[in-house]
Amino acid sequence: MPQILPLLAEKAWNYLNVFNLGDERLHRLGECLIRAVEKAWPIVKGDVAMSAPQTWRATINEADMQLQIHYTVGEDEYGAGDPFMPTLRKQKKLAKRLKKAVRRFFRKECVSPFSVSVWTRPHYGGHYFGPED
Repeated sequence: MPQILPLLAEKAWNYLNVFNLGDERLHRLGECLIRAVEKAWPIVKGDVAMSAPQTWRATINEADMQLQIHYTVGEDEYGAGDPFMPTLRKQKKLAKRLKKAVRRFFRKECVSPFSVSVWTRPHYGGHYFGPED
């Protein structure tokens, strides 16, 4: 299960929380990001999550929004007969889709886009245990 963890610099955090509408905006942004992951990688639809954001009050040499994509690798999670291990090419494809999704989201919100970085974070030898496990 890929998990999206957006880390927001103050500029992005302030926009998403202006007038206390942050939860609604963040939810809409999350839906866009989840769709991008589902389109870029061969995973089961509905198997991508996004957690609550963390904020950075001061950033040095970092984007306004860093999207970390955590996922377990090395297991046949989806019964395809092969371990789930996105190649660097597939990771780049994902990063491109995510950045495009962010630009499209903020264009609809009539806001100039924030700088965005994507960090794919594979977890080898790990396993996701959900609430039902």
